Amino acid sequence: MAETTTYYNKKNGEFIMIEDEYLQDAEDDDYDNIYSKADEWEKEQLKLAEDILSHPENYIPIPSQYDIHEYMIMKKFSIYMVDDETSEILLNAIRGRGAFRRFKNEIFRLGLREKWFDYKTEKYKEIAIEWCEKHGIEYEE
Repeated sequence: MAETTTYYNKKNGEFIMIEDEYLQDAEDDDYDNIYSKADEWEKEQLKLAEDILSHPENYIPIPSQYDIHEYMIMKKFSIYMVDDETSEILLNAIRGRGAFRRFKNEIFRLGLREKWFDYKTEKYKEIAIEWCEKHGIEYEE
């Protein structure tokens, strides 16, 4: 699966997603050759990549999954949103490899699915609001 980055275009208020490969190609010393061999739809992507790199002041990257730290959201849920016994079960589930899968399994087994999804949605909402405020972007709740 290709890695992508999503940007907010400050000029037109649109969100755009672009494969990182096109951003790398736009920086390549052999860009003209890459562009000349590209299909029409790839040329559009390459032009967009070139614009992003040439005018970074117009594009704000959206937080990625690595910026959001879902693991910390799971950990805080496990500590603050459940009783001590359940907290211990969930904290054990998020240790080591397979933490996300084990956590999900325990959430379902313990009947906490709705509570978890509500909590996670609220945390994502807080992240989005903070991002908008940081970049001076108006938003509606």
